[in-house]
Amino acid sequence: MQPVPLSGHTPGHTGYEFTSKGQQILFWGDTIHAQRVQLQHPEVTVVFDIDPTAAAATRNQLLPKLAREDVVIAGPHMVFPGLGRLHKEGSGYSWTPVAFTDQWVEHAASPQK
Repeated sequence: MQPVPLSGHTPGHTGYEFTSKGQQILFWGDTIHAQRVQLQHPEVTVVFDIDPTAAAATRNQLLPKLAREDVVIAGPHMVFPGLGRLHKEGSGYSWTPVAFTDQWVEHAASPQK
């Protein structure tokens, strides 16, 4: 686990990146509030960003990196299920949610009785 400074939204706003077996997921908190607008225009800020200049700069630096590195993102303001990946699309980005299932899949062998 590694904290990732994501300045601009609130003082000390931080994301958390987890890496395991060559895969990454970033919990980015309030980096994006308006998915349809801010993925196409990362420079757009919202009234909730305490430091709008820093918030826009954070998105402008972070989004290309996440798209390039194919990182899974967990974002509370993203469409259901709130987990997905970014892809470069024109001058902005598109969001692809992870495949969601409500079925429980058992990965480990069940203990013998």
